[in-house]
Amino acid sequence: MERDRKSRCRLGVALGLAALAGAIACHAGEYAPPKEAEAREAVKKMVIAATQSGEKLRAWLDLAGPVQWLELAKSDERQVGVRVQGNVLTLAWEKLTPEQFAAVGAACVAGKGANALTLSDYYLATGQARKADEVLKRAAEFAPELAADMTARWEFLKRSRAEATASGNGAQPAAAPAPATGKLDRAAILKELTDFTLAGMSRRLGPDYSFYHKQEEKLPEVYLAPTKEGGKGRRYQLGGSWTKEAGDFSSTQGQILYVPDSGLGVDRVTII
Repeated sequence: MERDRKSRCRLGVALGLAALAGAIACHAGEYAPPKEAEAREAVKKMVIAATQSGEKLRAWLDLAGPVQWLELAKSDERQVGVRVQGNVLTLAWEKLTPEQFAAVGAACVAGKGANALTLSDYYLATGQARKADEVLKRAAEFAPELAADMTARWEFLKRSRAEATASGNGAQPAAAPAPATGKLDRAAILKELTDFTLAGMSRRLGPDYSFYHKQEEKLPEVYLAPTKEGGKGRRYQLGGSWTKEAGDFSSTQGQILYVPDSGLGVDRVTII
């Protein structure tokens, strides 16, 4: 009887381990995006928590005009508040366009791996595979502890791409990168930070003037007064010659960056 009890015990342990191994194996390949309504609700809760934490959040938003870099002032279950020229404009969640909704969610992702997963789920739930892939790539740099969760989503992207290829559908998700290792790719970072092309500068600094002004404009020309010299090496254009008294005058000097035909463009500017 003792032998039978030990045999049953060993059999129970073996069955338990087998079930656990099967569950782990299933978990590795079972990820599927949530339904769109569930994904939207998760993003909304994420934004509410982020704004109520007091953290400064900003998003690129187009509100009946050009895209602006605006502060998210507040949010609750019904609406989100955006600060525009010192005033808080409230927008109902259901009135946000898909682009505005995603931009509000993206404002809460920096440095927060769990939030990045929430936003990537929203992109996957709405069929935006490439944007989901971009969010996961950024998250891999600051949240290596979530490598397993990111890998599950990349595996889903790979399966989706394979299914799209098999069905002859030309729209394919972005290729999945290698799983996060917790190490920064210093060569890739250096390449990005030393990319002084127009595209590289726009990625890091945001859209330029022409992005916000699609129509051609005739810009006013500023008259440049002739240069005079008041004392050796003391050139000026406006006012009188140099004196020791400061008078009613001030100026600011600094450097500006611009995109030349090649290399890095740096110039000096004086603002009077």
